[in-house]
Amino acid sequence: MDGSAESSGAIERGERILRQARESATDAVEDGDGLSIETELLAGRPAHSIAVHAESVGADAIYVGHRGPSEKRERVGGGARSVVDRAGLPVTVLY
Repeated sequence: MDGSAESSGAIERGERILRQARESATDAVEDGDGLSIETELLAGRPAHSIAVHAESVGADAIYVGHRGPSEKRERVGGGARSVVDRAGLPVTVLY
């Protein structure tokens, strides 16, 4: 398998995950409360990409899950901790 096929599969998986997350978030705030839900598929090192993107779009805050699927033991996983360390704006870690 060449790199472009692998990249294509990763992009499709990422888009599917974002679609599911967007649907869940929309359902959770169905009355609106003045909130908008936006998602963006980014490439690169996750914590760095998230922090840079949030700042470049003028986000008010970043919300991240407390751990990724491979982080079973820690209360706050390395990915979430890295976003907190790198971001120049408030980060809320969701449990």
